[in-house]
Amino acid sequence: MSDLASLTTRVLNSLNDPNAGRYAQPLTDEAFRRALVQYSRAAPLMDSQVLTVATAGRDLAIPNVTRFQSVYRVIFPYDPTEDYQPVLNRQGRVIERPEIMENYYYYWKAGLPYLHISGFEIPAVGDQIMIYYSMGHTVRNLDGGTVTTILLEHEPMLVVGAAAAAATMLSSTQGTFPNMSQLKIWADTQQADFTLWLKSLASQTARQAGPQISAYWKLDRWDGSGWRGKE
Repeated sequence: MSDLASLTTRVLNSLNDPNAGRYAQPLTDEAFRRALVQYSRAAPLMDSQVLTVATAGRDLAIPNVTRFQSVYRVIFPYDPTEDYQPVLNRQGRVIERPEIMENYYYYWKAGLPYLHISGFEIPAVGDQIMIYYSMGHTVRNLDGGTVTTILLEHEPMLVVGAAAAAATMLSSTQGTFPNMSQLKIWADTQQADFTLWLKSLASQTARQAGPQISAYWKLDRWDGSGWRGKE
């Protein structure tokens, strides 16, 4: 499994500075942070957990999430014996499951993400709420990361992104090394390649960012009646 040291070695080799004579560790660490943020936006990690309501109310802390990004599905009330996968009726429309919520939002409070449940029903003590959320990737030994979550086949392009960030930061140090303008041109080219790859990756890994919306305005008096299936 790759870690910060092995990935840094690859970045330094890309920068033609294997002995880190110009690119000190604080600079390469920061470069990885910047590349990780961009990578995590394009292809975030997905996870879920069940929250058990300890105090009745609409606001619940979302605990034990590293590099939380956003909530994309909420099921309330949640029953672990139920199957909440979307099911279509004969007309091809999604059968409504009121438990798959649309009226919620998340926010930050005291450094923790919180979930707010809107609507008529207020979560009571003992209720269970299933949440699905996205979060950022980690690299082992970077900012306390215990595991590298980047796909092995994605590591070469993450190295490109980190090298571009490192070169960009160094090129802003005027007068320290010669040919800074050429270094910036090289960095911009690498960043353009990284950005183009991220766009392609995002389109490949795109997924539903929330429950399928079941509420909609009818287009006309036949909408939803299944009349097309009778033609």
